[in-house]
Amino acid sequence: MSARPANQGPKRVFVTGAAKGIGAAIIRLCIEAGHQVVAVDIDREGLSRLRQELPGIETAILDVRDLAAWERVVEAAETQGGPIDVLINNAGVCLPGPCDQVSAEEDRLTVEVNLMGVLHGVRTVLPRFLARKRGHVINVASMAAFSPIPDLAAYSATKHAVRAYTHSCALDHRHTAIDPGDVNMTSGLLLSVSSACPSRTRSPTSISICGRSTL
Repeated sequence: MSARPANQGPKRVFVTGAAKGIGAAIIRLCIEAGHQVVAVDIDREGLSRLRQELPGIETAILDVRDLAAWERVVEAAETQGGPIDVLINNAGVCLPGPCDQVSAEEDRLTVEVNLMGVLHGVRTVLPRFLARKRGHVINVASMAAFSPIPDLAAYSATKHAVRAYTHSCALDHRHTAIDPGDVNMTSGLLLSVSSACPSRTRSPTSISICGRSTL
């Protein structure tokens, strides 16, 4: 069997909302594939349980709504363990109810976590990726990005926005000069952006790519 190309080696993957659910499932898949993981969440106890299950993973507390915290945590992760290759923006909240009965505070939380958290993550890592001319951002959206769901008006709105933002980010940098390469976790490009859309009817690990744009 031929040797794996150098750029197909283990990646450092930074995952938000990693303490449970889809985030934890992503962590397990990355570890199984031989990648290094930085798992972040606001759930300190959840991260502790994840470390017990998967010794050796790196963890940090991060409120994705806080841009300054993003800068601190990413800088610390890269200083301690090396450059991040992949950002998976997975953190999200889902607060169901008819649109006229969900509180303004709940709507604000949904927008700040589901949308602003993604924007803050991209704003933090993209300059680093561009400087290195490699990297991959995966923004976890939802099938609600295509078909709004009753009782989830704000959630659906944020997932529509995440998908549109993902494509627009790539268009902003569509003329970036990069070299093509066979990169295991970057969909065949050294620098790319994808939106992943879990389905409500599938398992947490069943995620389809609902939109891919390349930088």
